[in-house]
Amino acid sequence: MLLKMVVQNLFSFGKQKEFNMFPAPKYKRLPHHKYQVKAFSVLKMASIYGANAAGKSNLIKAILLLKTIVLEGKIPRAMAMAEYKFFPKDKSSNQILAVEFIQNGRAFHYAIEIKKGKIIAEELYELEFEGDGKLIFERKTNKDSAVEIVFPESFKTDPKKRMLKDIIEKNLITPNKPLLRLLTDLEGDDFEDVRLALSWFRDTLQVVSPGAKPRSLVHLVETDEHFKKYAEDLICSFDTGVCKVGLTKQPLRQLISEEEFNLVKNQIENLTDTPDSDRVALMEMNRNGENHEIVTEGDTIYAKNIVLEQSYDNGVNAVFKTSELSDGTIRLIDFVPAIRNVVNKACVVIIDEIERSIHPLLIKEIVKKFSNDTSTNGQLIFTTHESNLLDQTIFRQDEVWFVEKDTSGNSDMYPLSDFKEHNTKDIRKGYLVGRYGSIPFLSNLADLNWNNNDSEEK
Repeated sequence: MLLKMVVQNLFSFGKQKEFNMFPAPKYKRLPHHKYQVKAFSVLKMASIYGANAAGKSNLIKAILLLKTIVLEGKIPRAMAMAEYKFFPKDKSSNQILAVEFIQNGRAFHYAIEIKKGKIIAEELYELEFEGDGKLIFERKTNKDSAVEIVFPESFKTDPKKRMLKDIIEKNLITPNKPLLRLLTDLEGDDFEDVRLALSWFRDTLQVVSPGAKPRSLVHLVETDEHFKKYAEDLICSFDTGVCKVGLTKQPLRQLISEEEFNLVKNQIENLTDTPDSDRVALMEMNRNGENHEIVTEGDTIYAKNIVLEQSYDNGVNAVFKTSELSDGTIRLIDFVPAIRNVVNKACVVIIDEIERSIHPLLIKEIVKKFSNDTSTNGQLIFTTHESNLLDQTIFRQDEVWFVEKDTSGNSDMYPLSDFKEHNTKDIRKGYLVGRYGSIPFLSNLADLNWNNNDSEEK
């Protein structure tokens, strides 16, 4: 579960801003939207609204960037280029990314502070309901640019642990490498808490960008009958005419040139082997509008992708490749793993532009179904422009967030619960008339005089 996220000096966020999934005090509506994990109460949904360029997608980009930093174990070179561009020239601020989350019933706080592409501070704590939490590690940079690491007290009394700490500080850590990832690569039981925290980024947090494709979707359809049945039932319920989900499979040699095939073969040979490497997609490839998953079976490399069978009342069935489907149908297919996971698992699914290419009524029905389901296990968080979703029978007021820029160009975030509206209020109408901000300011089109720049002679 995601508890909160903090961002500073990144993309359109200059001043430090916070997004959280904490229920507003004394708010009683939709009680099944609150998960109770030991002492922590956390919401299961959040929708984030904002005008174009207000910064809502930048929040998603920020958490995806943090996930990338943790899992890849390095600061991207482009990090410094993503600094907030409207700081006064006589001032500067470090970049900060922080998250608080729950993994396997335990709550963690992780934060990283970066200056010009180098990590100057990093910390991981296990949170407790009261107090500052339990230290797992702290990383600091002293005035001589040397790294200093603080571990729990046991590292001070155990000679072997003291030696390990010295080796990490003097030989292993580098300015662009997060300690969180480094410690998980070390053998032994000393850093099991660190491994558990990292597993949240790897296994629990799922970020779906507008153009993202779910990995190993073909593998799931091919090997998991329950998933295949779920996918068929879900897509069929969308009234797209789809009655069956299937696969195509052809040797990769038949799809690309010999030169390209040799290049792909070399790339596959260089990939790390996995216990199930002959079944799981090793890489993806787009050809002629088809997104293929490349797998090896024995000595043969295959290209596989999804096809859909459609049926209508005239009794004729037809099979369609993804290149022959509408953008909306493809987007629905891409959503299937995320929807299944967020219902059945304690995962965090974050979707940027959830309504992209999909009919507003269909998106509302999907979100409403998740909202009404009392047996869900995960969190669904998304950005949207779709005002039809602003419905108090679907969302609590503390589950609706707005993002807008202030006069200095800094993105600000705040929940609808800050306005303390009555639960019978038409919040959609209030949003569209600008009551909560976070909508575009439109000049009077009659005053634009756009015909003045028409170069054609009359």
